[in-house]
Order: sequence, then structure tokens, then C-alpha cells
Amino acid sequence: MKQFIFFTVLVVFALSCTQSKSSSNQTENDSTIMEKPADVALAEGKSCYLGVVGKDSVKMEIDRNGIDFKGFLSYKRFESDSSLGELNGTISGDTLKGNFNFLSEGMISINEKYFLVKDGKLLEGRGDMVNVDDMTMKFENPSQLTYGQGFVLSQADCSNDFIPKDYKDFYYDLKKK
Repeated sequence: MKQFIFFTVLVVFALSCTQSKSSSNQTENDSTIMEKPADVALAEGKSCYLGVVGKDSVKMEIDRNGIDFKGFLSYKRFESDSSLGELNGTISGDTLKGNFNFLSEGMISINEKYFLVKDGKLLEGRGDMVNVDDMTMKFENPSQLTYGQGFVLSQADCSNDFIPKDYKDFYYDLKKK
């Protein structure tokens, strides 16, 4: 029953937040995007990023402290399950490497995530993944990841509850159970 309630809430969440953008090129026209030099993507403190591909979108909030970062990631998919959860990791050179502990399909799972910083944007890494256990996926060979074929995230304005607090609270409440 809890999974049915969660799934229903997640579907309503996804439908209410669906972006009407039709291409990733329109991301540049979004009023929340701010053009910044490349080094801002790795600045200390809180940063927000937005990526749009068709009707799918991703929002990321991270808080950098030295080489470590923690934050929140929210994928809104038009015709498949959305996911939201914590993103924690380290910065190695020009790459953010972390684990995405997320809620999707009524379950908490963990996926490894890499983002390359290039020209002030974050390019999501793509590659073959392997199951570590029932809930964890890691990249099979991180050195062979491709960047720029998935989401490309541009820096965005963190104001106005960029990823709404009630979404985060919903995630943390379900994670406790």
C-alpha cells in the first residue's frame, strides 16, 4: 500500500513539474540560467544547475566544501519514472564524482554519478553500469565514460526554493521508513 501511495505522489509530482521545453537548446533561454565562467561551477558554497532535454529535466543543488560536495538531485522524466534524492561525493580535477541515493518506483537505490565541468557547464557522464548489489549500480569502467550525450547542466539561480523543500522532506521521510 505504501508503494502505491508513493507511486501516486511521484506521478503527480512528475506531471505537475513537467517542463514544456522542446529541446536542450531552449535551456539557454530559461530565465533561471546565468552565464558564468568555468571556474564558478567549482566554487565553494552552494550552487544550482539545470539541464533540459526535450520534456525531461534535471535540477541539482550542491554545496561544495573543499574537495567534498553534498546536495540534492531531481530528475523529472516525461514518460518514465522520475527520481529525487541526495548526491554526495568528491571533486577530482574537473570532475564531480559521487553517489546518487535516490527514490524511484517506491525504493531507495544508489547510482554512481560523474559530471565533467566544461565551459561553466556540468556534463553528465554516461557509460555501462554493473550491479554491485540489489540496490547499487556503479560504472563498469569510469575511464571510458562519455560526456555531453546526456544532460548538460547550466548554472541556475538557487533562489525561490530551486528544488522545493517539500520534495526533499518527502524523500527524507520515506528514507527513514
